[in-house]
Amino acid sequence: MSFISAGPADRLENLKPKRVTLNDTEILLIRDGENVYASSADCPHKGAPLEDGAVCPGKLVCPWHKGTFDIASADVCEPPALTGLSRYAVEIRDGEVLVDPEQATDSTDKRQNRLTAVNAHSHIVIVGAGAAGAAALQSLVNNRYHGRITVVDPEADAPYDRTLLTKAVTAGDMEPDEVDPLVNQDDMDITEVTRLVAKVSGIDTAAHQIELYDGQSLAYDRLLIATGGIPVRPDLPGVNLLGIHTLRNIEHVESLLADVENTNNITIVGNSFISLEVAASLKQRSDNIRVKVIAPDAVPFEKQFGTQIGQYFRDLHEKHDVEFVEGTVSGFHGTEKVAAVKLESGEMLETNLVLLATGITTDKDLLNSFTLTHQGLVKVNEFLEAAEDVYAVGDITSYPYNGEEMHIEHWRLAQQHGRCAAENILASLAYPAERKAFDRTPYFWTQQFDVKFEYVGHAKEWDEIEAVGTPEDEQYLAVFRKDGKEIAVLAKGYPQLTAKMVIEMDDHVALSSLKAVLEAA
Repeated sequence: MSFISAGPADRLENLKPKRVTLNDTEILLIRDGENVYASSADCPHKGAPLEDGAVCPGKLVCPWHKGTFDIASADVCEPPALTGLSRYAVEIRDGEVLVDPEQATDSTDKRQNRLTAVNAHSHIVIVGAGAAGAAALQSLVNNRYHGRITVVDPEADAPYDRTLLTKAVTAGDMEPDEVDPLVNQDDMDITEVTRLVAKVSGIDTAAHQIELYDGQSLAYDRLLIATGGIPVRPDLPGVNLLGIHTLRNIEHVESLLADVENTNNITIVGNSFISLEVAASLKQRSDNIRVKVIAPDAVPFEKQFGTQIGQYFRDLHEKHDVEFVEGTVSGFHGTEKVAAVKLESGEMLETNLVLLATGITTDKDLLNSFTLTHQGLVKVNEFLEAAEDVYAVGDITSYPYNGEEMHIEHWRLAQQHGRCAAENILASLAYPAERKAFDRTPYFWTQQFDVKFEYVGHAKEWDEIEAVGTPEDEQYLAVFRKDGKEIAVLAKGYPQLTAKMVIEMDDHVALSSLKAVLEAA
């Protein structure tokens, strides 16, 4: 080994990450009491500098999107990062920290040796290669699963980072073919993974097999359903005219942007996060594009954040010349191509292109052998099981959380579902008692006109909102309380606070980091 001095140990602040460069290698040092750990310095998700992250007991949290890593092992603990950090050997001699930057070791899951011997002959089938399916696949690989894996998805390009479609790609900062893949191909090459570009037509839980539209059948030992939501195309007159789009995959965004090149009058139906992220991205793509947002609600995100914060988002968009129209769409007009949107009031709004951001649904015909909610969501138990040896994850599910049924359509949460289900599948093959209930705290972010907000927790309803600052400030905090308890936080400019809160809420401990900020304010 070739150890190089990284400086005196007593100059490392306890639990304060420090970046150093040794032989042109960027390394992150973290001192935890008498121990010093060295790892790669950037998050494998999007390259965030981890010295700006938050250190919680035993964990390092990425400041940008809250990927979480074990400090000692460098294992990934929470997405959106799907792989761990590289580790470097560390020795402390005569008070000096010595690191070998030439010998990086990939993190490994501590359960791998026990699981390898018992699962080598099992076949796991993953239906869907979106956020949840990809996270499950990578988790199986990380855990050194040695059996067969088959991933079935009708989209040849998947899995890739769909979050970029409503942001960087639509804004023109990235081409569709530049969207990041979600899994490491090198990992796939050393694992027995079969990728089928196909659509599933049926699931036979009794026979433990799935049916494909081409007539093939595929037997499984464990099945993971991660099909994701299907964009709703409302049953309205003219909805199939040319120029009316939905947005879920690369093919959709390529079609949308091809039409965008030939128009400057775009209408978005719905005021969801996706719709306003796309509205912001289109205006950033070209200020000459006229964007209208039609929704029955005057204030976007009012149900999620309250009136004041919702009004801030509307004002932000109006400042960038996005037009809001209150109303309900009753149909679309045109000959072959859409030329106008008709409202229930009778008003006709001229347009050359329409994006339907009207929510998602599920493939109820495919899922009808499971217990479904009235919305067509698959009901799963605390282990994310939908039936014996069948797990369901992501946007298609309703799952138990804090004593109530929960359905959340967030990218990171879908990935967390996928990881948890994959680990429970492995446990079920070897040590069923070690399965873990899913209890992770919801977290998501939205970025509109280069303004980023983060949301930790979940507040269906609240008694009060305590604010620090205003949404227009560089730093802003809104604390949502129910019965005197903090249940969610919306933050702008507090990346370390939100990182610590994710861990504190996951661990069900006092929110000391939040209390400190509120007291300081």
